[in-house]
Amino acid sequence: MDRKDKRWVANSYWRGDVWPAPNYQVACGFARLGYRQIAADIADKTIANALKNGISEHYDSITGKPLGVPNLGMTCTVITMMLDGLSKQFQLKVKPAP
Repeated sequence: MDRKDKRWVANSYWRGDVWPAPNYQVACGFARLGYRQIAADIADKTIANALKNGISEHYDSITGKPLGVPNLGMTCTVITMMLDGLSKQFQLKVKPAP
């Protein structure tokens, strides 16, 4: 929702808040279309916010503060962003089994 829309609210359920799982889907779409910098920007900001404020269902789009269910599993898509190489700032490599 556009911030200029009178219904937009930064911390309201699906009216302006930020959700990591849909961010992952959007970042993947940009990456597949060749827009790697935009994908990395979305991934980096999503990951940085989760590291700063903890894993949560969704976040206030202005302050980044957690909203909804704390420690929600689907928010762990931030790890998937790192494993999929969507992030430039946060890279996670899986070590091969010994």
